[in-house]
Amino acid sequence: MRAIAHYKQSLDIQQEIGDRSGEATSCRNLGNAYRCLGQYQRAIEYSRKSLEMARAIGEKASEAATLNNLGLALFDFGKFAEGGEN
Repeated sequence: MRAIAHYKQSLDIQQEIGDRSGEATSCRNLGNAYRCLGQYQRAIEYSRKSLEMARAIGEKASEAATLNNLGLALFDFGKFAEGGEN
């Protein structure tokens, strides 16, 4: 998927220049993209990375947005994993 390739490219650049806020945003976007594809494990992984970064740099708005996205990914994962009934 092209969106994922662009998010990963953005993440690489942000890591290169040390933009932690941008890294958190790219990880959050990657989590959303993987969730839309039904790849919930990857969505959760990237959302957790984003959350960790947002907390480390004290960005409460980013932390809140990531928590929402992480909740959606966890809900969907539970709903579709092994016949979950969430």
